[in-house]
Amino acid sequence: MKRIIIILSVLVIYPVYANDQEQLSIANSWRYSVFVSETSFDSDLADKELIEDSATTFGVDADYYSRRWMSSVGLEFISYDDNNGFSQLVEGTGLFNDGDVSTESSDANAFALNVATGAYWSFGARDKNLAIVQVGFSEIFNSERSIDNCDDCFKDDIDVDGGAFAKVGLVHSWSALSVGLHVKQYLSGDIDNSILISFGSGL
Repeated sequence: MKRIIIILSVLVIYPVYANDQEQLSIANSWRYSVFVSETSFDSDLADKELIEDSATTFGVDADYYSRRWMSSVGLEFISYDDNNGFSQLVEGTGLFNDGDVSTESSDANAFALNVATGAYWSFGARDKNLAIVQVGFSEIFNSERSIDNCDDCFKDDIDVDGGAFAKVGLVHSWSALSVGLHVKQYLSGDIDNSILISFGSGL
């Protein structure tokens, strides 16, 4: 992981020296993307909270580009690999399942709100590549194991804290699609790092 971060950091920082040109036409505009990531947690924390020390996440980012600066806000869904799941008898209510009884199993999930800001540089043929360096903060909420759509079922909090992070990324764009590879290294909290692949509109 450290080697990946070092390599990406070099690739990200180099273009500012190699290219002193106008930024892409995306300046002063919003761009949106979806992403999937593999996120690693502190192993001691994972053992304590009875989850695996890695999880798959899905999310959406909104990025605002100015002349050389990029500010981002995103919402992320975290699906824990749970080692302490439970089942419970559930009686349905409502128009189509009033009184139906079934055994339902729990899921372990959370949401994260991410904000970040930092510099970007364009490089390559027709400036269709972006290199990005950001710092940011992640706040995790609704982190629990529970049964979906059940008001009276048992719930168990999963105490995982977000924290400050540094993020580096490379994005390549075609006419209608951009694909990016990003690495987030956490500086505080219970998350170690994340590797993300993003898909967005063309630059």
